[in-house]
Amino acid sequence: MSFDREKSIFLSALELPYGAERDAYVEQQCGENTELRAAVAELLAAHDRSLNVLDRPTSQRVALQGQVKSAAEAIAMNATWAHGSDGVVTPPIGEGDAFIGNYVLLEKLGEGGFGQVYVADQRQPVRRRVAIKLLKATASTPDAVARFEAERQALAMMDHPNIAQIFDAGTTATGQPYFVMELVRGVHITAFCRNHQLPVTRRLKLFLDVCHAVQHAHQKGIIHRDLKPSNVLITLHDADAVVKVIDFGVAKALNEPLTDQTIYTRFAQMIGTPMYMSPEQAEMNSLDVDTRSDIYSLGVLLYELLTEQTPFDQHRLQTASFDEMRRMIREEDPPRPSARLTSTTHLITTCEANRAVGERSLASELKGDLDWIVMKALEKDRRRRYETAADLARDVQRFLDQQPVVARPPSNWYRFTRFARRNRTVFISTVIVLLALVSGTIFSTWQAVRATLAQEETELLRQEAVDSVENLKRANVLLDSARANADEWHWQTALQQYTEATKLQPNHYLAWSGRGALLARLGDWPQAAADYATAIQLGAPANNPAWWGVPQLCFYANQTTAYAQVCQRMEEQLATTDDPAQVSMITRGLCVQSREIENMKALAFRMEAYLFEEFEHRRFGQLRPERGPGRLDGQPDRVRLELPGHRRPPPSVGPDIRRDNMQYATGVANYRAGDSQRTIELLTGVRRGDERSPFGHMASPLLALAYHQQGRTEDAIQELAVAEKSIDRWLSSMKTSPESPDYPWFDFVEMYIWYREAYQTIVKRPPPPDARFAELSQHVQQMQTQPQEAKSADR
Repeated sequence: MSFDREKSIFLSALELPYGAERDAYVEQQCGENTELRAAVAELLAAHDRSLNVLDRPTSQRVALQGQVKSAAEAIAMNATWAHGSDGVVTPPIGEGDAFIGNYVLLEKLGEGGFGQVYVADQRQPVRRRVAIKLLKATASTPDAVARFEAERQALAMMDHPNIAQIFDAGTTATGQPYFVMELVRGVHITAFCRNHQLPVTRRLKLFLDVCHAVQHAHQKGIIHRDLKPSNVLITLHDADAVVKVIDFGVAKALNEPLTDQTIYTRFAQMIGTPMYMSPEQAEMNSLDVDTRSDIYSLGVLLYELLTEQTPFDQHRLQTASFDEMRRMIREEDPPRPSARLTSTTHLITTCEANRAVGERSLASELKGDLDWIVMKALEKDRRRRYETAADLARDVQRFLDQQPVVARPPSNWYRFTRFARRNRTVFISTVIVLLALVSGTIFSTWQAVRATLAQEETELLRQEAVDSVENLKRANVLLDSARANADEWHWQTALQQYTEATKLQPNHYLAWSGRGALLARLGDWPQAAADYATAIQLGAPANNPAWWGVPQLCFYANQTTAYAQVCQRMEEQLATTDDPAQVSMITRGLCVQSREIENMKALAFRMEAYLFEEFEHRRFGQLRPERGPGRLDGQPDRVRLELPGHRRPPPSVGPDIRRDNMQYATGVANYRAGDSQRTIELLTGVRRGDERSPFGHMASPLLALAYHQQGRTEDAIQELAVAEKSIDRWLSSMKTSPESPDYPWFDFVEMYIWYREAYQTIVKRPPPPDARFAELSQHVQQMQTQPQEAKSADR
């Protein structure tokens, strides 16, 4: 049977009206060829099923004899009408309406990935306008059905004036689920506020209703997980703006399942909208998502209501790679709302005009309490956010009532200023009376002198407090600017800004860790290690991915106390994480120093298990099984998990950094555990990988140590020579193009640590000093003192 012949008849039949004329054409063209006739009929049937219910022409509907007198008769005759592919009942010729049970579909409101929403008229038992959400026939996968059922169940559990209600539910004749809910015709909350030029107080009152709706959902055990302006609508009821929270399509139950269907959230699947997604949602690891994830999304919504901008630049987030987008959400701190507004003069002027804030600028109105409230809701660490949506709403209400907010430490002076603002008239009157009494006394007693001295001292203290606050503000601005300049390779400017921030706020660990990161990138590793040591003493967490490589840096610079503190915090993280990438990087940091052999054996066993799972996943496409955090227990003897060279997965385009990192870290752990043979097997495999991967160079000094441990002196000396060439090549690339060396600085520092150990072990003396290390440090020190040059020279 010719496929071209089958395609030609099918395309020609589509141009003919549905019914007898089309059937006659197919019969004429196919003749006695039953196989061709069946194939064309199957194609036409598939095409008809793909049409939406409101897209079908009236000529395609099945006719009934007689006229339908009323909606009740139509419902009674529903069983005799034809059923479309969407499960929607189509009426007889001449009626013009599509029915689902007691509901007449009028128009399509919208369409998502797996559902369609229609406006409908309910005919019985009451007449009213409703919205019907229907699962697409083309999206009836188990996951889509489960999510649809979860949304239906979530709405059914809630009863709140600010959440769209559900009235009815069921399935069509073809088994497609649907549910009937309150019809909400409104606009996005941000668009409503912008179009009506609402002042800040009106926006905050609308936001309070959103918080109350979310709190109600949380009390019912439901997490929304996709709060954003398009899911918060404003509708008008008798000229009053009413908030409606919609779309619980990705909602999650806290205690009981929302549906008997299976909803399996895959390991590498993000649920939600990235612009409004909490860091723990973007993490995509075993960390469970709780109600505080919705608090973060509420913080983003409040940020956008106040500034008409999202915390992260939309263009930058949309054009970033998948991993870069996740990194921004997890690690980058957005500017405060007031700082965001002051960054562009034109934006400030427009916002002031649109929101009618009077003589005060909008940035001044947001500065202070509102900044604190928003930034507390946007904390990366969910333990530092508001516990509940009700807590967030109460803090916003405190701001509206001129009460002290809990989003920052309430000092006595702060409480006093809030009291004065609430009781302005009484306070001013009291001050006037007191001033009159003091003025009368100052001319008659020696207390006037003491009062003057006390007043001067108070003014001095006040000025010191103002200077301290200004220094903090200036330091934060410098840190934001320094990060931006570092990203643009304006290193001299960034370095001088970091240095000035450390002087303004010497107790601010972010300034020290930020400068330490830049110094490490530029090659002044002793000073970078000293800055990181200061940051650790000031309370830096030192247990997040931004600190990977810092243990090696501190060990290289002989910052033994800082190295021990960083390792202690990473060992604590090691007991709570099951992410192979995190465990690999922690293993590398811990193993640069010799440790207790039994601990190294356990760590090597854990890395072997991860490596075996990674190999099996690449070989068979299997998902890595879920496992709780912590060490692998229950092995009296070390289990050998082999990875034969001839069974390695086929090479991909470009280096596989994740696999090489895991295999390299496994080799490091095995060496510290005393298994030199296994170390050689693993690191030789890394050496055979892609030359663009840094781990092939990093393996050389470790291979030299392993060969030396086995008495293979010539092989050890050869690998040591390879390591020396890698060091020379990296330092040369750093000198010619410091913005893009062969591989990151922390990989090179780690390789040089192992090179020093290998050289000392094999040659029996320290390696000769290389003047290029001192040149890098000296160049960086000159950058901090010399005047700023042109941007080209800054690079």
